[in-house]
This record gives sequence, structure tokens and C-alpha cells, in this order.
Amino acid sequence: MMSASLVLVPEASLIAARPAGQASGGVAPGKQRQLRNSVLLKLCSAAQAQDASSCHGRLCVALAGSILVVGRRVSRSHRRQHRRVGVSRQAAASSGDAWLSTIRRWQAEGARVGCAITSKGLDEAVRRELAQRRGQASVTMGGRVCFRWTSGSEGPVLHTASQVVLLFSVISTDEIAELREHPDGIYSALGEYAEAVARAELPQALDLAHQGVEPAVVAVMCRPSGPHSGRGAERDALGDEVTVPDVEAAILAGILRARGHTMAAESVLQGRPQRRRRGNREDTVAKVVAFVGVDHLALGIEVLRPKEGNPRGLRFPWRQVPKSGMEPQLAGAMAMHAVESAGSGKGLVVDPACGVGTLLLATARSWRGDFPRFIGVDRDKAQIDRCLKNFAACGLDSSNIRLGDARDSLEDIESGSVDAVLCDLPCGLVHVEGANRKFYDSVLRMAARLLAPGGRCVLLSTRRQMLQTSVLKEADHWKIVVAWPVGRGFHNLR
Repeated sequence: MMSASLVLVPEASLIAARPAGQASGGVAPGKQRQLRNSVLLKLCSAAQAQDASSCHGRLCVALAGSILVVGRRVSRSHRRQHRRVGVSRQAAASSGDAWLSTIRRWQAEGARVGCAITSKGLDEAVRRELAQRRGQASVTMGGRVCFRWTSGSEGPVLHTASQVVLLFSVISTDEIAELREHPDGIYSALGEYAEAVARAELPQALDLAHQGVEPAVVAVMCRPSGPHSGRGAERDALGDEVTVPDVEAAILAGILRARGHTMAAESVLQGRPQRRRRGNREDTVAKVVAFVGVDHLALGIEVLRPKEGNPRGLRFPWRQVPKSGMEPQLAGAMAMHAVESAGSGKGLVVDPACGVGTLLLATARSWRGDFPRFIGVDRDKAQIDRCLKNFAACGLDSSNIRLGDARDSLEDIESGSVDAVLCDLPCGLVHVEGANRKFYDSVLRMAARLLAPGGRCVLLSTRRQMLQTSVLKEADHWKIVVAWPVGRGFHNLR
């Protein structure tokens, strides 16, 4: 038995592969559609169970949308040595008001509550990281992962999250109903609510989230929660006439009153830095986040990233990387799943289209114990030059970063020796060369040859049909395990 592999999928789509053992040729189109629907049902079932499954055929694969996660078949002897326990999705999920009772229990025990902001679809990856690497339980509030804050004043480091928010107030349906019945209207009610909780809870929350750094500026961002990326959730929760800017303004006004107007107010835009410079002075911005859903309203403050040093004991912070590629939380989630195979090979991690090296850097940040040997290949000299600079800035050995075609440049790597293969496959949006079926086929064959028993391969591509076809071509070697839809870009942060 081996643990179910996890999949990250940008831009959800209906993609399936044949079950292991199914013949790869001579399948009629109608039969293929039936087969795909059948596999999808198994896919959904696997996503709900999320526990260990048998690995039939030569490789164990998870496929959906544009991302593929591969686990090399494990022999019985290797199963005894590398057995892993899957995390049950049922254990992490919550329904009804179970999330609220859990949060209330944590608060009654004197604990704080954290909330992870990550890309749409990565919530399960966050829960998995919390459970496996930190031994922490989590609950879901409006589709967002909340957890008990147990890591001291600095807060936890989550490789799968873009940002961590320290909650200082959470109310539910009955209390929201009281706000809506306020005689002076919902905005007055929101302002009074924000003022009251800011007076009682914000000072300690600021001290924890900002590590004692006093902010000069405060800004409020409203993040609606719910289906369709939360659009319209603020109206469902607070009334048909409310707007996000007015909700933000009302909460900001209450916080300023509570702080005696000692901080400047600023509108917050997604992606705005936590510090801003005015002449020779640098001001720290306290970003207050309001999570609004039909059954909750929560206020929190973004955890301030350290300006310098590395007090959290990370291998290196992302700010140390001169030029990163994909979003850190997406790269971190892909790396986290690959790192689960650490020790299966000879300490080798391969990216056959490494670009600036973001996936290899994310793997280095997540890896436990001595660094593996990182092997990256790319045909673009400018990308390789940036990758070398990134590795040098992080103190990593770049002697195996190579300029060339992975189909030729990795022939010297011993078969069955690699712990993990990660790749953001060329898709033709930016890098046209290599965005073809021939290259995709070669990467899958290469991964099959290089991976050690128990190894993992994580592939990302927006060419969903092309990736699907490459997998179906070698259907006997692949088996679907689980699929998740994942969004990319700032607009998909939730």
C-alpha cells in the first residue's frame, strides 16, 4: 500500500485516464467517453477518501485538469520501508457549525486562530501540510482553512499558503443577523462591531502578527467566502444592498476610532506590500482582512513577514530569491507532495524544464535533512542564468543546472535513482518551444525511467488535452488517484 498522491489543477477541466490494466488501443470514442465518466466517479471517490490505495501497474498516477502527480510503483519490501499514512479528507473537513464549535473550543483554551490564504483549490494541500508536518488539526470556514495557532509569536510557516492571517474576532449566523437588524443600518453596525473588537483584541493581535513592530498605516480588505470564488457572499450575509468597498470603509472607520485615529488609513489593493516608503521613512502597513460568508464574519490581521534575517528557521526566505517564477504557494504545494518521496531514491530531484528554478527552490525549502542533489535543465540561456543567480543567492549548489534539452541532458542519470521529478511544462503561453505532445510524452517516459520505487512526479501544464493524451497513450502504466482544481494568479487567491 502507498499513500494517495495529490494533484494540483489550475483551471478545472474534465480529464481522466484509463484504469491500470486497460488496453491502450482500439477503444471506440463512445467507449472512451464511458470510460472517462467511470474513471471520474472513481476520481471523486478517491478525492473524498484520500487514504492509502493499492498501486496496480508499473506506475501510480494522479491526473486531472493540467497537473499530474506520479508515484513510482512500490514493491512489497519497499512498502514496509516507505509506508506512508494518507490524511483523511473527512477528518479535516467540517460541516454545518462544527467549524465554529472547534474555533470556540480553541479560543476557550486560550489559543489563537490562524487562517491560511492560498490559491483556489490548494485548501486540501494546506490541511495536509498542517496535519503531516505540524500535527495540527484544521477546520474549514467558508472554504478557507483555519487552524489553532500554536507556533508562538512568529506564527507558523506554511509552504502551501500565500499568507497567514491571525484572526481576532469570529462571529456566526445569529450574530450577523443582529448586525442586520441595527436601527442605523448595516454599515453603522459593522463600524460599531469593528470598533468594539478592535479595542478588546487588536492590540494583542498586532503584537503577535507584527512581532512588536508598531504599524503606522491600517488598511482593510474584504474577502467574500463561498461558491463562485465568494462573489456575492457579502450580499447574502449582510444584505442585498451592501458593496465590498462600503463594507471595508465601515470596518476601517471602526478600527480607526478604536485606535484613536493614531494610524493613517489607506485603501488596500491585492498584492500591495506590507511596507511602504515615503522619502527616507518606511511605514509598516497593518492589513486587516474581513472574511465574509453566509455563516460567518471574521476579522484578522496579516502576519508581517520579517524584513531581514531568518528568525523562523527556514532554509531561506522567498525574499532572498532575486527572480522567482510561479506563485510561491503553488510551487510550495507541488514541492510538498514531491518531498513526501524523500528517501526513496539516492537524494536526487530533477526538473527537466527548470526555468528560473522556482520548483527546485521550493523543494529545497521543504526538504528535511541534508539537501538532495538538484538537477535542472532548460533550453533558454537567459532562464538558466537567472536560475544560477537564484541558486547562488540561496547558497545552493548549482553545479547540476544545465543548459540543453532534457531528452539528451539527463541520459547520464541512473535509472531508478531519483526521489522526485517536478516540472512546470511548457504550455505555449510564454514558452512556445517544447509545448508539444512529443516533449510531453518524453517527460513522462523520462520520469518513469528516473524515478525510484516510491518516488513522485509532479507536472503542471495548461495544455490539459495534450497532457491527457500523453497519459492515455501509455494507459497501462498509469492509474488515477485524486484530482483537485487549482487557480493561478492574484485573482484566484482566497
